[in-house]
Amino acid sequence: MEKHQPARCCRDAVQSTRRQPGFAAFVGSDLGAKLHELFDWLNNPDADRAVPDTDSFYGFRYLNGGLFSERLGFPRFSRATRDALLFCCDFQ
Repeated sequence: MEKHQPARCCRDAVQSTRRQPGFAAFVGSDLGAKLHELFDWLNNPDADRAVPDTDSFYGFRYLNGGLFSERLGFPRFSRATRDALLFCCDFQ
């Protein structure tokens, strides 16, 4: 993947959420936590450092201005809401 393709980066980060034990498909149980991690990453000046292309935040860059500094309360994600977010990642 070429670095700094936001739509692809977002899809890869969401897809990296893990499955819950006992379920055959990904259900996004940790998606809210992953979004908190992503917001922390986007608010970190060190985010522009090189990370392996296997890292779920590969391609995301630091965005100055405090846009991602506020902690948000993300709802619990289900498989359906995770799938809806993945669908939205495909819009450019």
